[in-house]
Amino acid sequence: MIYTEEQLNYFRICYIVTTILTQALRSIFKKEWDRRYPSGEWNDTPKNGLDFFNMECSGSRKPNARLLATIKRGNSAKWDCTTLFSVLLNSNSISRGLSPMDCSPIDDLRQFRNEEFAHMPRGQLPEKPFILAVRRVETAFQVLGFSTVKIQEIRKQTKFPTEELQKVQRDVDRLYQELCETNAKLQTAEEHRLFLEELLLYDFSSFCILPPKPFHEIAKRDFEVAKIMEQLEHLRKRNKNGLSFYYISGNPGSGKSQLARLVAEKFYKTVTKDHSYPSFVMTLKAESLKTLLESYILLARQIKCIEYAVMPIVESTEMQVEEKVKNLKDLIAPKIELYGSWLLLVDNVSNVSDIHDFLPQPGNEQWTKGQLLITTQNTSFIPSNNSFVSHISVSEGMVPTDARCFLAKISGITVQGLENKVAKELDYQPLALASAAVYVKKIREGVNVEFGWKEYLEKLKRGMRALTEKELTQTNSSYSTSMTAATKMAIERVINSNSVVKTAFTFLSLVAPQPLHLDIVSNYVLIEEKHLDKEEVALQIQGYSLLMLEKGRNGFFISVHQVVYDVMKSVVKEFCQPNRHVKAAALTSFNQFIETNLTHTWYKEDCVADSKHLIPHLNALALEIGDVLHDFNALNSLYKLGTICRNHSELPAARTYYDTGLKLIEREETHADVDVADIYSQLGIVLQQMGDPNQAREHFMRALNITLNEFGPEHVRVACIYHHLGMVHRALGDLLQVLKYHEQASEICLRKLEPENIGMANTHHHLGNAHFELGNLKEAKEHYDRALEIQLKNVGPDHVYAAFSYCSLGDVHRELGNLIKAKVYYERSLKIRLEKLGPEHVEVAISLNNLGIVHRYLGDLEKAKKHHEHALDIERKKRGPDHVYVANTYHHLGDVQYDLRNLREAKMYYERALHIQLEKLGPDHVNVALLYCSLGDVERQMGDMQRAKKYYEPALDIKLKKLGTKHVLIARTHHLLGMVQRASGDLQKAKKHYYLALDITMNKLGPDHVTVADTHNELGNVQRDLGDLQRAKGHFKRALDIELKRLGLEHVDVAPTYHELATVHR
Repeated sequence: MIYTEEQLNYFRICYIVTTILTQALRSIFKKEWDRRYPSGEWNDTPKNGLDFFNMECSGSRKPNARLLATIKRGNSAKWDCTTLFSVLLNSNSISRGLSPMDCSPIDDLRQFRNEEFAHMPRGQLPEKPFILAVRRVETAFQVLGFSTVKIQEIRKQTKFPTEELQKVQRDVDRLYQELCETNAKLQTAEEHRLFLEELLLYDFSSFCILPPKPFHEIAKRDFEVAKIMEQLEHLRKRNKNGLSFYYISGNPGSGKSQLARLVAEKFYKTVTKDHSYPSFVMTLKAESLKTLLESYILLARQIKCIEYAVMPIVESTEMQVEEKVKNLKDLIAPKIELYGSWLLLVDNVSNVSDIHDFLPQPGNEQWTKGQLLITTQNTSFIPSNNSFVSHISVSEGMVPTDARCFLAKISGITVQGLENKVAKELDYQPLALASAAVYVKKIREGVNVEFGWKEYLEKLKRGMRALTEKELTQTNSSYSTSMTAATKMAIERVINSNSVVKTAFTFLSLVAPQPLHLDIVSNYVLIEEKHLDKEEVALQIQGYSLLMLEKGRNGFFISVHQVVYDVMKSVVKEFCQPNRHVKAAALTSFNQFIETNLTHTWYKEDCVADSKHLIPHLNALALEIGDVLHDFNALNSLYKLGTICRNHSELPAARTYYDTGLKLIEREETHADVDVADIYSQLGIVLQQMGDPNQAREHFMRALNITLNEFGPEHVRVACIYHHLGMVHRALGDLLQVLKYHEQASEICLRKLEPENIGMANTHHHLGNAHFELGNLKEAKEHYDRALEIQLKNVGPDHVYAAFSYCSLGDVHRELGNLIKAKVYYERSLKIRLEKLGPEHVEVAISLNNLGIVHRYLGDLEKAKKHHEHALDIERKKRGPDHVYVANTYHHLGDVQYDLRNLREAKMYYERALHIQLEKLGPDHVNVALLYCSLGDVERQMGDMQRAKKYYEPALDIKLKKLGTKHVLIARTHHLLGMVQRASGDLQKAKKHYYLALDITMNKLGPDHVTVADTHNELGNVQRDLGDLQRAKGHFKRALDIELKRLGLEHVDVAPTYHELATVHR
């Protein structure tokens, strides 16, 4: 019978369905089963089938009884297409978790099987439908990740030989196979004879040749060794004892070779202990082909290759080194089969691709039962992990506990102290740690027995690291170069060979060593290397162990160790000094990142968490950007970077960016005046926050003049500058000017803005501040309440704007004596600022100081001290040691020490604060007056009434001049002068001061304020001293009523009042 082409097409379809398709379906089923039920891997056993059957719901068992009976036997090889499709698409155990990406192509194959095979009306298929049907199967296979080679072969097959012809062909093949087997047996017999002859001459035994060990103790690194050993064993099992590769990468000094040595040593001990067959560990020195050749010669002799076969290769003058290495490798290969287990430690590979052909290759049947452990700095050509390849990077250094022990073991310093700090400073790098420990030990042994880690850290701080590394290289032949020297060689090698990495190093030398977003580095490289794309740049950068890559919440980040950073800056300066173009490109790369990733958040104070990772780099870059004054395009970048730094309270960097932007504008003749005004305003804000209100005022006035000229007197931009001027005058202590500027701003905003506009909240807040400073607490509270109301409506209760209002309302309630309410507001403010701004922001310090004050008023002095000390740490770090805010915090700490009766400590803090305030604000500032009062309190408590009076009187003069006669601070000073006069015996003057104080406090704070109670107590004392016990009793009783109402029965300040009442009842 002769078959038509259409019938042959159908035969082809039959083969695809019954053979190729079923194999693929079985593979999917087993993969899905093993993935979901790892504890019950599918092995085609009856137990597997029973497990499957038990997972099916009872409702599906009856209609699928025939299929389930087959499945229950467990042997998937017996399942036809119907069974397999049912299992994958309709079963409880598989189909419900099958992804849509898999489910769709499987269902398409089911339809193909039904339409083109099972339900075909005739056993033939024309050419075009046949091609379409096959393409349908190929498409499904490609989606599922299967090879389509067999499908293409059957589609293209043109000959279908008969059984008779096949029988003849099989006979020919059999005879040929027998001939080959006979030849192989003869060859094997000959080889066996030669082997036996050699075995008579040589003894095969285990051996271990490791890299040289240093002359000092080495770090055990047990954790890493155990991890690598586990992964090596996993590779061996997955690859069924075939050849596998394990790569250890890391920067110079990361301990790659010593770690590999520890692993190889552990490997040898393990295999020789557990197995009776011979095993070996051999080190191949791969720094160059010459050292690799020497290693192969040693290996050939070690495994007893016949010397007269080795020597011609070694002594040949016609062979190149490459050929010698390959020939020796081929000579060694047959001997490898005699060993039951082996490990080749291929050490210090410069470039994996260059040495690849000279190492054993996967698939070579002679190189089995062994593994290659390869150390390298360059990760560019390391293959991705698979069944026979694995990779670990040790660039991050040692585990901290191992690093501490390593330092102690080598240095001999056993007393726990600064080891953690030293290890961290050296980035936990073994070579750096060894250098440090050897240096300290040498100094202690021969120069200064007291020399320790503190002194070593001081040398590091002075830039003497390279000097401290010399001892190790001079006394230990295992270390030919120091950490610094090795790093420099590696960087120079990369700079000379890879333009992309050279460009990346140039950029990284301008920023900080902390993690930097990979996109920013890529942006910079693409500015210089325009022919590349982003992905190619990222791949090249990732290929070098000097650059550490880590995955963060918003992408990948690059960082470098401190030694790499220091050397990189030096090498870049030497080879490719950054110029104006380089620095302008650096600014652009940050700007591109901001425009892409921080489009709507870079300028927002409540979104600083998004840009926090940029701050160390912007601080570093700010020190480098002086040469961009000829690139006007940099203005936009400078403005954005300055604003980000300002929002993070990184004021010196912010000032640099704004200053540079201003100079850039002034050089450009075509600049817009509005740009100048914006820069002046931003500089004014920064200078004010830096504690320089006079310069800030100058910048705001310049901004105001330009803005008035550009927009007229009624524009909201003008109002904004008025507000800033009000804040400056507040810092200068000129409170009447404060109110004037804020009222001017308010008038503009009322005309230009809707009442509920968020800008109105800002206006109310500033007016509240002005009234608060003037002692008008009721008016201040009204404005703060209104500001908060608008903020809650527009931005919600957790916005940083709301935090300002909470803080200010806390101030009002504190002054009104509502301490619990004040505490609640302060805590809300602190919570928002911590969440939105981070724990080291200056606004957090303000909230901490506020909480410290209220805790002091509530009598919890330890909590108060803790809050003020925390605030001081932030202020000094962010603002500098001589900022007025630092002085304010010193003042608060002095108040706490005063209440603790540590008068000398209190005086020390007050004097430190006064020194700063006099220098920054001048002798007539209200803050100076407050410090005079506090110093007067100390002198009064120490019994020196005259000195106390000398402080109180100038304080009163300043306050009267700056605040007028009715301010609550005036009342406080009258109160203090009254105490001095009473102690000096002048009761009438004392009474006069107290009544003046009482009149002001009752008017400003209300009759039930705790300050009013204090004044009643003092008036009671005076009246008692004057002999008027009835009036004294009245004052004491009024004081007690207020204290019980405001402070509660258990408060520490209530007891003295009870005591005073008792004295007038005797």
